[in-house]
Amino acid sequence: MKNLLIMNETKKTAAEIMNKPVVTVRINATVDEAIHRLQEKHVNCLVVEDAGLAAGLISREDILYKVVTKKVNPHKRKVHNLMTDLDMHFSPNSDVRIIRSFMLRADEDRTVVTAEGRIVGLISMGDIFRHISAEMALRRGIEKTI
Repeated sequence: MKNLLIMNETKKTAAEIMNKPVVTVRINATVDEAIHRLQEKHVNCLVVEDAGLAAGLISREDILYKVVTKKVNPHKRKVHNLMTDLDMHFSPNSDVRIIRSFMLRADEDRTVVTAEGRIVGLISMGDIFRHISAEMALRRGIEKTI
């Protein structure tokens, strides 16, 4: 019985760990607008939207690497020139284990959750880590009582 508890991870869905509401920026916004939005909302990443649909992601790291270090003018450069395209998105009912596996294989730090084509959440590797940490803490507590 003890080994089953260690090996089996509780099934969680994307809806249970995703960040919502998602902070977005328009696809035709300037990088300067994205910087202001990141600061205003105190987030690390924005979902780039085009007519309400997720088109990509832009993060503080993207801006640092692609704008600041290369001395690009953020008032002239558009978000769509810097955003990371979305390789895949997940439904709110998607299993976190599948999402984690995809993110690790694709070397992605974040992914979006969509429902009926609309952006409903964002999941980061930090969210996945918190989920795993909570699982491990729960298992330690259960193991101590066995």
